[in-house]
Amino acid sequence: MEKNSVSLQDLIEELEGDQKIGAFTSFIGVLRESSDKTNKKVVQMDVEAWPERASDTMNKIAEEIGMKYQLIGMRLIHFECIIGLGEPIVLVAISSEHRKEAFAALEDVILRYKQESPVWKKEIYDDGSSNWITTAK
Repeated sequence: MEKNSVSLQDLIEELEGDQKIGAFTSFIGVLRESSDKTNKKVVQMDVEAWPERASDTMNKIAEEIGMKYQLIGMRLIHFECIIGLGEPIVLVAISSEHRKEAFAALEDVILRYKQESPVWKKEIYDDGSSNWITTAK
């Protein structure tokens, strides 16, 4: 998905409306200047994905996490484009009856996203070099 095509507020608005909702949690993963893989200064990131598989994988994650934590709703969006410093890479919004489930689900969904999604990230450094990095942690 292209950046600026959706916001966290958009995702929360999609989840509103159920009178059982007692909690919303959200996460915005943004590009930072420091690299975990090199000692170089990051200036941009090129994010690519296998669209069909990425969509299927994220839908599967959302469905499984939703059932595990009995969530009311969840939206998981990742961007496929050139990302600048401080710009979002991934957005997650969760609604649930209670905050405990919402916080646990948020942590779980990010870990699964990093491990399972067919998303590739290339860090672009201030010296003009670049490096493809793994998202698995």
